Amino acid sequence: MKKNHQNLRFIVVFAAFFCAIILLRLFPLQAKNEDVNTNYFVRILIVLAICLLLAIWYVVPVFKKSLRQIPFLKASTVAFVWSLILIAIPTLLFHPILPINEITLYFIFFYALTIPFNIRDQQEDKKEAKTLVHLIGERNAVIAGVTLMICFHTGLFTIYPILLTSGAYLAFAFCSIVLLALAKSDRPLSYYALIDGLMLFLGAVLLNEQ
Repeated sequence: MKKNHQNLRFIVVFAAFFCAIILLRLFPLQAKNEDVNTNYFVRILIVLAICLLLAIWYVVPVFKKSLRQIPFLKASTVAFVWSLILIAIPTLLFHPILPINEITLYFIFFYALTIPFNIRDQQEDKKEAKTLVHLIGERNAVIAGVTLMICFHTGLFTIYPILLTSGAYLAFAFCSIVLLALAKSDRPLSYYALIDGLMLFLGAVLLNEQ
């Protein structure tokens, strides 16, 4: 319970900080551009509210269960919230329509990144709720993670063929697949830091290619 309260405080602080950044970005747009539609502003606030509510429900039980305690929702919730925060909201800042195909691809990417953590936590998760690891086994979960990551990169190459000529992105794609292939329950903390870091590396590589 104490750990959940600590997680909740972190989530609330992070969400508040992120909301402040978004609002500071939106208010100047409204002040300088009369064409900015109020509905456009409201859509972003709705997505932010959904992220915050899901993040809280993830650690705080509602109707006696948190999202992480509902079978097979733990990884999906994490992937969905990260897709909204890191992809959907920044996209809405510049485009009125969300590219569902890209958001789906990034959901696959984030879901793949949760698999090594589910492998690590499989004994603890078994007490609360089942994950993909419990359903198909550790070895098959690793294969599933690698397959999902390959699907993500293949999809991104389809949308942005220029990435096929990017040495930095090809190196990132190779490293991300190898890291997932190495997933085991006894990996050191540095391994999980690298898995988390893949999100940052992806952003840096894509920004460098623009």
